[in-house]
Amino acid sequence: MMRLGWPVIPLALLLAAAPVGGQQTERMQIHGFGTWAYGNTDGNEYAVGEADGRYANAQFALNLAAQPSDTIVLRAQAAWHRVENGAEAEFSYAYGEWRFSDALRLRAGLIQQPAGLYAEILHVGTLQPFAFPPQSIYGPAGMVAEGYQGLGITGSRYLQGGWGLMYDLYSGEVHIQEMDPFDFMDEVDPGIGPPTMQEENVKDAVGGRVRAMTPIDGLRFGFDLYTGKIGRPDGETTRDASYGASAEYLAGRWTLRSEYRHKVERDVLAADAFYAELARKLTDHWQTAVRFDWSDTSPTGTNMSLDRSLLRHKELGIGVNYWFGTSMVMKLSYHYVRGNRFALPASGDSTSGTDTAPMKKVSNLFVLGTAFSF
Repeated sequence: MMRLGWPVIPLALLLAAAPVGGQQTERMQIHGFGTWAYGNTDGNEYAVGEADGRYANAQFALNLAAQPSDTIVLRAQAAWHRVENGAEAEFSYAYGEWRFSDALRLRAGLIQQPAGLYAEILHVGTLQPFAFPPQSIYGPAGMVAEGYQGLGITGSRYLQGGWGLMYDLYSGEVHIQEMDPFDFMDEVDPGIGPPTMQEENVKDAVGGRVRAMTPIDGLRFGFDLYTGKIGRPDGETTRDASYGASAEYLAGRWTLRSEYRHKVERDVLAADAFYAELARKLTDHWQTAVRFDWSDTSPTGTNMSLDRSLLRHKELGIGVNYWFGTSMVMKLSYHYVRGNRFALPASGDSTSGTDTAPMKKVSNLFVLGTAFSF
C-alpha cells in the first residue's frame, strides 16, 4: 500500500479551490514534475543503483502558487517518493512572500535553501542532464539542504549594460542529510553493517547568496554561505559552516555548470567538493553529457586512522539523452566511481568491509531513466 501522508490534505484543498478546466489562472498556477530511474552497479550501493538493480527510484512533486493580492504570493510543494514497501510524502516547501518591490521581498515558512545551482531544482529532471545531481555537493554529504524553516529576504536589481544582481539572506533552521564516514571506522561492525543516512538539524542558521548576471546571455556567477549550530552524539553542539562558488552557462544547445564547495564541522571534519558538468544538444532530440565529480573529506583531530577510501570520491559520468520535447526526456548514463565516500556496501551487509571481504573501492553504475515536467 502507498503510504501517503498528511501533505495530501492541504494539496487536495488547494486543488479543490482551483477553477475547473485549467491548470493556470491569473491568480493561481499548478505545476508538477516527476522522475524514474533504474540503476545497476557491480557491487556497492551508489546514488540510484545497487548490485541487483534498483527500480524503486520514482518520485513526483506538485507545486502551487497563489497570488491573493498584488503584494502577496503563496507557494507550496509536496513530493511523493517511491520506496521499497510503498511511498513517502513530504513537503518540499510552503511559504508566504510579501513583495515590497523587485529589490525587496520578505519570505516566511519552509523555504527552498538558496545554495549553489541545484538546491532549488534538485529533483527537476528536465533541468538536469543526468538522472541524479552531483553527489559531492548534493548527495549525502551534508553540504547543502533542500530548504530552511525561518525568515528570509530576496530581491533583484538589473543594471545598465546587461548586468544584474540577485541576492538572498535568511535565518532559521536548516535540515541536512549526511552519510558520516566516521561511523565506519576501520571496518564494519559485524552486527551493524555500513553507515546509513543521518538527518541533522542545523539550528540558528544564518546564510545568504549573491548571483551576478552578465551581458553574455545565459552566463552567471554566484557565491553563497551559511553557518549554524549542530548537535553532537555527546549532547554538545558544534559549529557547522558551508560556503561555495558557482558558475553556469545556459544558452542555445549548451549547458555548462560548475561548483566548488567547502564544509567545516568544527572539531569533526572539513570537506572540499567540486564538479564540472557539460551537455550539448546535437539535434532537437539527442543530447550528450559528461560530468566530473570530486570530493575529499579530512578528519580534524579524530578518526585519523580511517581508511582514506571512505573519505574520497571521484566520478566520471557520460550520458546520452533523447528529448521527446521540452517536457519529457529519456536518459542513459554510465558512471565510473572511485572511492567509498558515497559508494558503499548494501545497508545491513555485515561482511563487506572486513578483512575477509574488503570493500570494493571502484564502482560501475549504469542508469536508465526518464523525467517529465508540466
